[in-house]
Amino acid sequence: MRFSIVFLALFALAAAIPTTPKLHAADQDILKKQQHVIHLLENIVGELPHQYLYEIGYKYEFEPYLQNYENPSVVKYYLGLFKTAHVQPKGTPFSVSVSQLRKEVALLTQIFLGAKDYETFLNTAAWARVYVNQDQFVKAFSSAVIQRPDTQGVILPPAYEVYPHYFFDTRIIQKVHDYINQYGYEHHGEGEQYHEHVHHIHVNYTSYLPFGENQIAYFTEDIGLSAYYSYVHLSSYILHHGQQPHAYGQKYPQGGFKGEGEYHHHGHVGHGAHFYYIHQQLLARYNLERLGQGLEPIRELDNYWEHIETPYKPHLRYLNGVNFPGRDEHHYITPRHHNYELIKLVRALERRIVDAIDLGHVITPQGAFLSLYQPEGLNILGQIIEGTGHSINPRYYGSYQAVAKQLLGNAPEFNNIYEYSPSALELGQTAVRDPIFYQLYSKIIELFHYYQEALPAYQYNDVVVPGVHIEKVEVGDLVTYFSDYEVELDNAVPHPVDHQHHHEHQPFPHVRAHLKRLDHKQYEYTIHVNAEKPVQGAVVRVYVGPKYNYDGQPIDINVHRHYFFELDQFYYDIVEGHNAIVRNSHQATGQSYDWPSVQQIRERVEGAIKSQNPYYITYPQQVFGFPARLSLPKGTKSGFPLQFFVIITAGVHHQPEHYGPVVEENWMTYQPHHYQIVSSEDYEQFAQHPVDKIHGGYQSVDVIPDFDNHVITEGNWHWGYLYKKYPGSYYYPHWQQTHYSYGGEHHYEHHYPEHHEGQYHAGEHHGEQYHAGEHHGEQYHAGEHHGEQYHAGEHHGEQYHGEQHHGVHHGYAGEQYHGKAPYHGVEQGKTYHGEQYHGVAHHGHEHEYYGSGHYPGASEYHGTYPTGTYKGYQGHEEHLQQYYNNEFIGDIIGGAVSLDGKPLGYPFDRQLAHSAFYAHNIYVKDVVVYHHDEYFSEY
Repeated sequence: MRFSIVFLALFALAAAIPTTPKLHAADQDILKKQQHVIHLLENIVGELPHQYLYEIGYKYEFEPYLQNYENPSVVKYYLGLFKTAHVQPKGTPFSVSVSQLRKEVALLTQIFLGAKDYETFLNTAAWARVYVNQDQFVKAFSSAVIQRPDTQGVILPPAYEVYPHYFFDTRIIQKVHDYINQYGYEHHGEGEQYHEHVHHIHVNYTSYLPFGENQIAYFTEDIGLSAYYSYVHLSSYILHHGQQPHAYGQKYPQGGFKGEGEYHHHGHVGHGAHFYYIHQQLLARYNLERLGQGLEPIRELDNYWEHIETPYKPHLRYLNGVNFPGRDEHHYITPRHHNYELIKLVRALERRIVDAIDLGHVITPQGAFLSLYQPEGLNILGQIIEGTGHSINPRYYGSYQAVAKQLLGNAPEFNNIYEYSPSALELGQTAVRDPIFYQLYSKIIELFHYYQEALPAYQYNDVVVPGVHIEKVEVGDLVTYFSDYEVELDNAVPHPVDHQHHHEHQPFPHVRAHLKRLDHKQYEYTIHVNAEKPVQGAVVRVYVGPKYNYDGQPIDINVHRHYFFELDQFYYDIVEGHNAIVRNSHQATGQSYDWPSVQQIRERVEGAIKSQNPYYITYPQQVFGFPARLSLPKGTKSGFPLQFFVIITAGVHHQPEHYGPVVEENWMTYQPHHYQIVSSEDYEQFAQHPVDKIHGGYQSVDVIPDFDNHVITEGNWHWGYLYKKYPGSYYYPHWQQTHYSYGGEHHYEHHYPEHHEGQYHAGEHHGEQYHAGEHHGEQYHAGEHHGEQYHAGEHHGEQYHGEQHHGVHHGYAGEQYHGKAPYHGVEQGKTYHGEQYHGVAHHGHEHEYYGSGHYPGASEYHGTYPTGTYKGYQGHEEHLQQYYNNEFIGDIIGGAVSLDGKPLGYPFDRQLAHSAFYAHNIYVKDVVVYHHDEYFSEY
């Protein structure tokens, strides 16, 4: 009998664990190229240690091989700058804020990309590694490797191991220097024994952060987040091959107008839309962290840009020994300040952007008008705000975000490159560490929101998928913790290299940083869907957002839709009848696990070359997405309440969309020529003629769906507080958070439902009980708790039988959480689809996941992550791979996806009308995130 139980458990495990997609082993050619990349980025602060590549670079001559480049003129021009010492010297700081430096790195990138064959590219890269400024080389070389067709399948080493001084506190880098000097003196001449020694440094430093920001430094100073944004920043300067972003409108006469449908790019999701959505999501994720840790809302920047109140000391240092500049508190920029010209410029650029939104068009260099209220409107707006080569009119719109970074970063004035020290805000590797980064992008995202408010709201007809009904959503335990992580710091100190005696590697000790990083236990959720007919290629989106605002009041999802962070998006073939869509957190599209270390890559490649083990190719979407370990905000001991928002669309099926602009609420008279109320049947006819023929504007509309005269209740959407006599009171218990200040310092309090003895059984309650009637979701049980626990089944107290809810549905997480017991991966004795864990042994693919639910001791690197082939996922991998194959690398970086061609962040990309919340293909689920300071795994 015992054998049968074990056999059945193993059989269920095999059925429940998602299978790994087909892996592609690298051939010898890719393995050799992978070695070249590792060698060229090795010892970046010193000389190139690889003897063969050093000799190639040192002796390489361009003139005999000019025919091997697509544009020999660029090569000759750059070579002329180099020979006359008009390029940036090695060892000096680089940033794109200086036009000359930006020009040089752009030319070098063009030369790398223009090499007609790999051998020419390698020779050119080796030459640049020997002679060119280190920062410029890394930027241009990285850009070329991820773009060149002959380097596809080659992975760049983690940025924090290439350039540790951009990711680790100066005090850590100094400890590396001190240890190397001391150990080298004491163990000089010990050879290989010296070389094999590994020294560990524990990292527990943060920058000087104001206003409680140090409480979330685990997020803002996470090395994975900084590395992620460094590539987002790099992608801003990557243009699609053959793209000419400045040619739009040239065929239009002066003063002409280019209307809807005449602007073609890559569909709705162009680079400008990516710029917006990546930063909006990063800001949403940051806001969730602030909310969970009791911080106040993001402080607004001074509208006049003259008074900067956010101090910052980054505690970082450049290669030449110069410290990163910081900011003092109450920093005033007067007309005599060297940055005052930047104030005038950023005001002018902001005014032009606001005018474009108000007028509804941007101006091309030829004087033509390009409409913003068309399918490409958000994309155009994003391009002119970013202003990094994609803009329609860079001369007029400049680069608002780049100028603002220079102004707020407070870099000191300089006369020559040797005095230059750019601010942390100006570098992609360090920008997210500065708290003013989030204040700036909060202001920038508000410009996009201002534009989106002028778009017609999504109505019921716009979001509904007829016949698809989400019945309920079940979510497993959400638990965050801090996991141990190690980073090689060998590149923090120049290695001794003796090329004269052909010694590639002199004896040198290894140094590793040991740090704690936020992570979360793997979790699983099930979406129960009932369908009247099959829906092939449906797309499911899952978001996580706040349940309550900073004052402890339930949020209005429409008003606070920009606070929702996208957790996952995937294809699913819905069949007729009941569908149980099971999804694991490690399958999330658009998220990436931790980069393999340089040592892991090197060992795997060397093993594959010797035919010991295969080395599997890593695809861009597997490393350039948002860090999976940071996808959930840090929970609390008693629980951080959030909510999942789930929406299903019918796949690639474009419904007619309307772009307005509509009249702003402040000026709306609600007369028939401005505002119409129609039924869902009449909406389609109205949508074909939405323009007010009398005044020429777009009419606003509200749809009233017909639900067989059932009462439509306010439900969980809390549409404002205008008619609440006592806005601070609610009929159900809720998590409340308040913040207050005295003496210039801010203090925060959390108020949670009390959990005695650390146990909370959600689904077993003493006290009041709320029944949702025919509510399509789980019952919400709340109320008083008696004794040490909440117990369900026995309900003592009043019962409230709510009205019937239709359309958007709401449930509450009902899994058990044992607060006092240590976590062992999953709860002891808990069953996951037939697999039972008893806290002793773990089975399956636990060693394959990095950075999310990673178990201590896991050291395998597989070059890919499993994504699952449950029933209904058949073809999902092929569809997903095809999607990425059709995407430009500059749009893959960042992790933003739209599998059905809808706008990024759909349906939160514009306002949601009341009627939209009654679509049955939308569901909202209450969840709670807990945190454990220590995470134990038995294995």
